[in-house]
Amino acid sequence: SESESKSNENDVFKCPNREKIENLLTILGPLFRVGTMEGSSWKEDYLKTPFDSSGNNPILAVEMIKDESDRCRIAKSLNIEILSGDLQKNNIYQDIKNIAKCGFNHIIIIGCCYCDLHFLDCYEHVFRWDAMTDILWFFGNLFNAKEPVPWGVSLDGTVWELTDLDSPDECNSHPEKKQEKREE
Repeated sequence: SESESKSNENDVFKCPNREKIENLLTILGPLFRVGTMEGSSWKEDYLKTPFDSSGNNPILAVEMIKDESDRCRIAKSLNIEILSGDLQKNNIYQDIKNIAKCGFNHIIIIGCCYCDLHFLDCYEHVFRWDAMTDILWFFGNLFNAKEPVPWGVSLDGTVWELTDLDSPDECNSHPEKKQEKREE
């Protein structure tokens, strides 16, 4: 039957923390699969075979909180702003590609706000990918949000906390040394 087929497709996706995600559904509301990122290939359909998200075959499964009212409720509880309306899948491809480089294998999108994509990982951590600065912001745990902490990502996927910044504005500024005018 169609419902069994859909159930089997969902069972193929075996997140290590799927039990925790199932428990979160009472808070988040229902989820739907946006797609998967396999290497640099984006697929908008369900996985048909079990996936192995090892280093040789990195896969990022992307889900989203299904109902806009639930997305807005979760965003409000975290004191983050998201735009209302449906997610424009074609607009998030590059963000998902960059998020995959950070080592995630499963994310749940909360919503978008201009150049930002707010999401949860499967460990209940809240993040914001800032496409303008290519910085990953860590917001703490879903149940214990904190002031955002910027994380940098190197080309090889290494993630580190940016601790020497006083404000988000400094992430994009590069002070130039003033040169004195020479007299001739």
